Amino acid sequence: MVKKDKYYLTGILLILGICVTAVYILYYIPYNAEMQNIKNVIRDDEQKLRMLKTFAVQREKDESFINKMAMDNLYWENKLPEQNDETVFISFLQEAAKHSGTEISSIEPIFPLTKSSTYEEIIIKIKIEGNYFQLLAFLTQLNEAQRYNIVDKINIISQNNLLKADMAIKIFSLHE
Repeated sequence: MVKKDKYYLTGILLILGICVTAVYILYYIPYNAEMQNIKNVIRDDEQKLRMLKTFAVQREKDESFINKMAMDNLYWENKLPEQNDETVFISFLQEAAKHSGTEISSIEPIFPLTKSSTYEEIIIKIKIEGNYFQLLAFLTQLNEAQRYNIVDKINIISQNNLLKADMAIKIFSLHE
């Protein structure tokens, strides 16, 4: 081998070493880091899936959980019924007035004030009279009603130790 050939061989080996080092630094190290991140994400997802499966198996066997879910579902179906049955709410208003000792002078439903694709809003105007505590008891029963309602407006006038209230109550129903 000639001295010139040794220089070429050394140069080629040096260039080859630099190329291998560059490939290792630029490709292999980032690839391994990315693969490790993916493995960590997969391991975390598998652990979450195992926890969810364990939870589901426990809840399938838990009759009280199923009953609680049914009760919660019934509660919300009563709060926001799918049918626009304002007569039931008007009956509730009459019962609440009777139990609180107040007197209803008029009830007037105003049909669909707001209609959207998901719900319908109805206003019920009511005129009621009674003393302070009777009116307070009526409002408390209205607040604890089974159906979701909002007292939108209330005007109260005092006459001869009686309070006369004009209220606008909004009730809602859902659409399927």
